[in-house]
Amino acid sequence: MVIKPGIKISVVILLITIGLSTSCQERDPNTHPVRVEIKFKDISKIERGVVNIEKRVFLETNQQCMFSYPLKIVDYKGLLFILTSNNNGTILIFNKNTGQFVHKINHTGKGPGEYIKIKDFALDKENDLIMILDESACIYGYTFNDEFKEKIKLIDAQETGLRHLALVDNKIVTEGMDFDGKSIFIFNKNGTLIDASLKAPLITAFLPSPLTLSGEKLYYHKKMCDTIFRWNHDHFEPAVYIDFGRFKVSANEIFKIQREHPGKMSGIFNKPTYLMKTFFETNSFYYFDVSMIEMQFSKSNYFHCFVRKSDNKALCIEHLDLFKGILRHGYPFVGISEDGNSLISFLFPVELFEYQDELVKKKGEGLAENEYGQLQELCDSSHIDDNPIVIFVNLKNE
Repeated sequence: MVIKPGIKISVVILLITIGLSTSCQERDPNTHPVRVEIKFKDISKIERGVVNIEKRVFLETNQQCMFSYPLKIVDYKGLLFILTSNNNGTILIFNKNTGQFVHKINHTGKGPGEYIKIKDFALDKENDLIMILDESACIYGYTFNDEFKEKIKLIDAQETGLRHLALVDNKIVTEGMDFDGKSIFIFNKNGTLIDASLKAPLITAFLPSPLTLSGEKLYYHKKMCDTIFRWNHDHFEPAVYIDFGRFKVSANEIFKIQREHPGKMSGIFNKPTYLMKTFFETNSFYYFDVSMIEMQFSKSNYFHCFVRKSDNKALCIEHLDLFKGILRHGYPFVGISEDGNSLISFLFPVELFEYQDELVKKKGEGLAENEYGQLQELCDSSHIDDNPIVIFVNLKNE
């Protein structure tokens, strides 16, 4: 992403260093992960229009498929598979192009083909099956037409509290808690444990991207670690190293920070910490989010960071400005498009209408088309009580 010419970018000086665990610092000397340098820009200078909504999907809304919040969205073969928390976990399937409701997977219970609670799901793309990870350390396979096909018991994993699921290289990869702490668990396809030796303190997510020209990709990262690891056949190896840097603070910058952020100067020198929750790799950029702790330089202290692959240029966008002009705040990204070009997020119609009403009261009936055209279009195409609108987001071209 390139900042428009004429916009002055002043670096907000952040010292982001943190005591990392040994597992976080170890790197294979034979690998050369991509190095990404992050400098947090003056957030107030970033204008709207940084990201572009390339596609909107208005999902059908009826009693059978209503839901409140999408936890995960998988885009595959013209369908959207949406995990919700409804009834201990429900997977809703919609047509990606029309938004039409197709099927619902919800079989809670203790009978054949029934699960207790969905922790995660992944697609078995070789057999077109939805593989559901249950809290009982079992995986249940269903067809896209909601027909139960198989149950896989993950052996030696009953007490591990498995949370995430990925299928890669004919292996089942999960993350959970054993007696020694959080670990990566690797099983073969019949559920036999192959390896649980990879300790990964503070792991928060597995992030599989869709099939690309380089094959199915699977990542994991640690909440307070600067290295993103990628699956390579039978193990994880460092793929992206995020350098938050150590910058000198000039006298002018100190005075500026003192004026704009009274009482916050000590944070610059006292090693503020950060939490990274999400990482995705698209065809043209890396994405991750960062929550700053112990220091307040912006409205929410939560940033969305986009790093262009072509030149490793990074742009960090304040969460409240992510969808500026459409909504008063952003939403997390919960998936990636099948072609690998876009990230997937969502908007709630009720919040769009509330924001529109708020703007009308503040600015009058005639909202400027160039400023709020997308907001009005979204409201005109939906109803206040509709399902969330699925959006495909990319960085704007120069």
